[in-house]
Amino acid sequence: SWFPDALSHLQQLANRLDLPIMSMSTSSARTENYYSHYLTIVPHPRTNSYALAIHANPPVTKNDNKNNTKKRQKKLKLDPFFVDLCPPMDTRMGYRMNTINKKGSNSFNDSGGGELLLKALSWKKLWAEKNAKGDNNNYSNSNPLVIYDLTAGLARDTLIILTSSFAADALSTSNSDPMPVKVHMVERDPIVAALVNDAMRRLKLLATTIERAESNSAQTVEMISDTERTIAQKLLQCLTIEESDATTSLERLSPMTASQFAPSSDDEGINSIPYPPDICYLDPMFPPRKKKSSLVKKDMAMLHSLLGTAEIHSTGGNSNSNDYSSLEQIEKLRIMEEQSLLLKACESAVKRVVVKRPIGAPPLGCLSGDVSLSNNGMNGHDVVGTKLDGDGRVRKPSYDVRGSVNRWDVYISSSSVQD
Repeated sequence: SWFPDALSHLQQLANRLDLPIMSMSTSSARTENYYSHYLTIVPHPRTNSYALAIHANPPVTKNDNKNNTKKRQKKLKLDPFFVDLCPPMDTRMGYRMNTINKKGSNSFNDSGGGELLLKALSWKKLWAEKNAKGDNNNYSNSNPLVIYDLTAGLARDTLIILTSSFAADALSTSNSDPMPVKVHMVERDPIVAALVNDAMRRLKLLATTIERAESNSAQTVEMISDTERTIAQKLLQCLTIEESDATTSLERLSPMTASQFAPSSDDEGINSIPYPPDICYLDPMFPPRKKKSSLVKKDMAMLHSLLGTAEIHSTGGNSNSNDYSSLEQIEKLRIMEEQSLLLKACESAVKRVVVKRPIGAPPLGCLSGDVSLSNNGMNGHDVVGTKLDGDGRVRKPSYDVRGSVNRWDVYISSSSVQD
């Protein structure tokens, strides 16, 4: 029953993004060589619907046949991948959500860096400051803390943030009670944004399982527990997504314009974009490592290959001077873009900006090895020189939270310091 809707979805997406539509049964090896990825649809039994998925397409060589191609895909584990904002309980994130729902947010434990991210965000402390006049122990009667995930990607960090806010007392209240945190996701890549938007569509289906089952069958209800349905309903209250460049989004949004991005009345359960952001979070794509010490997780590997970051410096060892000059120009443009984004994020965030970086990388917006400091900074803050044309200086982080591989640079806003 969902198949016609899925085909219509793919058709609309192809028209909007100007993508070709290919039949997998008639695609030739030569055609497959032209595309590194393709979008497809896969069944999603939990919602009795479908999921928009992306599939990496390994290049086909002259000596390859269908059997060799299938063997390579199996070896590389190139299965279709889709975003799931409310994963099943038998997955790592689903288990974590269920555990926190039962035991409270203090049970959050993530050896992959989630705890360090939450430490850098300090959302509980900032929420308490924002609601100082109220009951600091009652999340359901509060002004939610607004976090902008300006580089949303596949929404992994967004889920970590929201999962940490699933205190037992918050989920035990009525579904109409507000969550302590609202997250607005901004993603500029149209393919990645389409995957997350489809995850939002399925999240709404999960949240309305009982109503849909009455008109269809009870099979879906048996697959979805009350806990999962409650989590989906809570997530719908506090999640929004926007396909846009982060800097453009911050420049466009204001108290006057944010309400204009409210969804239509048909989009029940989806909020308008909250403004202003108390925290801006940035997790820009890291430059590729010279040495790959460990395997990248499947979803991140897919994201890296889709956005092409793994290939940016692939010709860095080439002796051709023109290639070297081109790479220098790309690096310079990247630094200037980072500076612009960091500046706008610092201007927009009421409380702080948090930036994820590799442990040995320079601050965002700085070239490697450039650590020259100046005390004549912006709004009384120290700045870091960048050795670019013009006044290309950016703020020095107020402090950082360090792990073994990554760190989180924290920029405290001037208004927050004054408060």
